Order: sequence, then C-alpha cells, then structure tokens
Amino acid sequence: MNKTTQENTHLKIEDIFNRFITLLAALIVTCLGIAALFHTIIFPLDYSEKPTNSLKYSIAGTVGFFILAGAAYYTGKHLKFKRLPSLKTFYRIQTYTALFIGLTWLSIATTSPVADQGTSITLSIWLQNNDLGNLHANDYLQQYPFQSGYILFCTLMGQLFGMNNMLPIRLFNLLMIIVSLKTLCKITERMFKNDAVTKTTIVLSTAFLPLILFATFIYGNIPSLAFCLLACLLQMAAIQASDDIRKRLAYGTLSAACLFVALWFKPNSLIFLIGIELIWLVILFAHKRVLVITFIILGAVAYIAASAIPIFLMESRINVPLDNPTPKTAWIAMGLQESRDRAPGWYNNYVVNIYKEAPHDNNQVDAMAKEAIAQRIQAFTQDPLYAAHFFTRKVATTWAEPTFQSLWISYGGTGGERADLTQSKLEHEIMRGGLHAIYIVYCDIIQNIIYIGASYCLIFRWRGLPTKQITLIVIFLGGFTFHLFWETKSDYVLPYFLLLIPYAAAGWHDTIFTNRKMIYSQLKVQSK
Repeated sequence: MNKTTQENTHLKIEDIFNRFITLLAALIVTCLGIAALFHTIIFPLDYSEKPTNSLKYSIAGTVGFFILAGAAYYTGKHLKFKRLPSLKTFYRIQTYTALFIGLTWLSIATTSPVADQGTSITLSIWLQNNDLGNLHANDYLQQYPFQSGYILFCTLMGQLFGMNNMLPIRLFNLLMIIVSLKTLCKITERMFKNDAVTKTTIVLSTAFLPLILFATFIYGNIPSLAFCLLACLLQMAAIQASDDIRKRLAYGTLSAACLFVALWFKPNSLIFLIGIELIWLVILFAHKRVLVITFIILGAVAYIAASAIPIFLMESRINVPLDNPTPKTAWIAMGLQESRDRAPGWYNNYVVNIYKEAPHDNNQVDAMAKEAIAQRIQAFTQDPLYAAHFFTRKVATTWAEPTFQSLWISYGGTGGERADLTQSKLEHEIMRGGLHAIYIVYCDIIQNIIYIGASYCLIFRWRGLPTKQITLIVIFLGGFTFHLFWETKSDYVLPYFLLLIPYAAAGWHDTIFTNRKMIYSQLKVQSK
C-alpha cells in the first residue's frame, strides 16, 4: 500500500467516525426533541424532588414554540443580516444582559446553601477554624474525597471574604457563566465560520435562563463548565493552527491546563476530557500529527493530577487518609433503581445508606452495589418492556425538565418549606405564583427551540459533520450515555444540553436563511 492510499484510508476512517457520531446524535437528539414537545416535566410547588409530567405546561410550551418558530421564520425571510448590529455589539449586549439578569437574580434568591451545598460550606468553615474534631467525626470527605477540590476553593474564598459569605462565590459563578456563554459562542465561530450562526448562538445561549440562574449554586458545576468549554475552544485553536507548531503546542497545553482546573472543581468533567481525548486520537490516526501524542499525554496527566492533588492537600490539612471512598458501582446501582419519592434512576440517598451499612469498608460496599446491579439487570432482562419503560421515564424526567432545577437549587433541597425565605411578593411569585408558571413555559419553549434546531442540523448533515464541528456533540453523547446508567438529575445534564445550542443555531439558520443548494456547497467546503 503506497503513501497516498494509506492517507486516503485514514481519512476515510475519520469520515466514517464523523458520520457515525452525526447519525447517532441525530437519532438521540430527535427523540429527545419529540419527548420534550409532548412532555414537560415539572416539580411540585413544595419543591420535593418528585418530578412529573404536566399536560397543560406541555401544551402551552408546544403552542408557544410553534408560534415563536413561525414568527422567527416569517421575520427571517424578510430580514437582511447586514442591517443587524455587528458581532462585537452582539457580544457586548450578551454580557450586559447576562450581568443584569444574574445580579437581579442574586438579589432575589438569597437562601442559604443546603444539602451538598451546605455541607461544602460547613466543611470549609471547619477547615478555616482548624476544627479537626468535627472534620474527623464527619464522614463526608471519607465518602466523597473527590469533593476536596471544591471544598478547598470554598475555604480560600472564606479566608478572603469571610466565613458564611456566599455572595463572593455566587459572583464568581456569575463571572464563570459569562465566560461560558462567550466561550460557547467563540467555539461556534470556529465551528461554522458564519457570523449569522454565531449571532443566533449568542441569542439562544443568552435566552437560556436556567444557566444564569445557576449563579446561586454553591457547587463546582459552573466553574467546571467554564473551564471545560475553554479547553474545547483551545483544542479547536490548536487543530486549526496546523501550520504553526508553537501555537499548536501553546493551545494544546493550555487546553490540558483548563481541563485540570475543570476536574479540580468537578470530577465529572472527565466526560469532557474523554471527548477531547477522543478527538485527539481521531486526528492522530487520520493525519499522523505526532505532536498530538503530547496533548493526549497532557490530558491524562491533567486527570491524574486533578484527582490526586486536592485529596493530598486535604489529607495533609486534616491528618486523616481519605482512602475509603464510596465505590463508583454504588452510583450505577442507584441509577438503575426505582424510588418511591424520586424519579427512576434519580439520586435517592442509596449511596449514603449503603455506606452506613458498611462504614469505611469500600470492598463490602462495592460487593453490595454489584449485587444490586445484578438484580436490576436480571429484572430488566426478564421483562424487556419494563426495562424500556424504566429508561424512557428516566430519560424523560432528566432531559424534558425545561428548568433544569434552576429554581429547585435555590428553593428546594430541604424536603419542605424553607425557613430562610425573604417572604417578598416577588420571591413568592417566582417560587409558586404566576411568574413561576411563566418561567416554566418560557424554559419549555427555549428547550423545544434548541432540541428541534439541533435535530434539524444533525439530520440535514447526516453525511457527517467535519471534525472541527464534532467535538461538542461527542461530549453531549458521552453525557447522555453516562447519565443513562449513572445516577441522574436534570441539573446534572445542563452542561451537555448547553452544547446543543451551536447546532440549534446552525439548524435554525439553515431553515430560515439558507436554501438547500447553498448548504450542500458549504458542507463540501467545510469537509475539506
């Protein structure tokens, strides 16, 4: 086999990979879009974590979607993009809008952190006070040592701005949200090289209010998302700087550094890392770029370092080895369970209960979890219809809940009425009044717009997205697969849903502004 034939073979394999990913994503996103059109999952007004489908909200969201989509189509057909503000102006408006909404929300949602949020703050206060007695008596770090990175961050923030001062952390979250929005749009610029698509991404991402409302969330999700998106952007910059080795090395190294920070804040960023590493492997195999091996190694080093360093620092601080964590099989077992008080496969305290049965013995916990998994697999294989029903309900409650628990994280988590509410009329309206209903319908419309737009984009590009457009959808598929079997909640999948927005923007742009011949010609150019 000569050199040219080998190159063609490798490129053909790259095309096959891209086509497989595109087709698989098109199937999954289309199913999610159909599910979201006919289902709107909501939480009870007492904020118990028992989501159910609401027919009236589903009808309102679907009707609203078709009205807005029709208006956008009609307006777009008569709109000249040259008359719109520049891309720079769009970015500026996005920043001001997100800042205004975020600061307004922080002034309204002033409840204290509870559940895992509250535990992170409590442990950080004990660390600041060097309260080793409570730290040794509490099993949280022993069960979940991977939370060490974020707890150390909260400790630092407490030392800088004062204990129990949540505002600096929430302002930091808002900054990270703005970084996430802008980075996602910059990624779109590199993916599609089309100002109209980028402007549409700016509009859709800014309109996706659940992300901005997560500014109150005292957890590692938001900063982790920002650095994950920065890692994706830097990888794209490294790929596209093919003629400048120094730039490629700088961008690739910075991408790995961002992954390290993301993993420090939230270990589940591993899904982003795996997606990025997979793209590096495709490029290595298809284009024989030896430098890519360095980036793959740096990604692995980032994971190992981010997994070990925070735990090492925490162990040094509290003088206790954190060597008996709850095994990962426990989360898989929980993700396969029914629950009386929660949706199928949702968090249900199983990992806490099983740890209490065998404290500090992760081998026994692992054996118990594996037995529970085996029992559920047996139940699924014996009754395939039940298995299909279980996973359908799990997926629907996870991916068709349009608020992504953006209100629940501020007003839920206690199993009852919050004692720290301001009792303002505005807060009451948002919690369970008219504004609450409006917010759900609004989020449902936005969710439908993103799903349907992304579905159209992926279906129309079934021949396979080019590699520069495939990274985000690979990571989305990773997140979908992970939470199909792992423990789930709708707030867990918000980062992966966000990745659909660039594809949704491209899909709606294609629908409204571009004819089929032009799209085909663009696809041919992009694939080269």
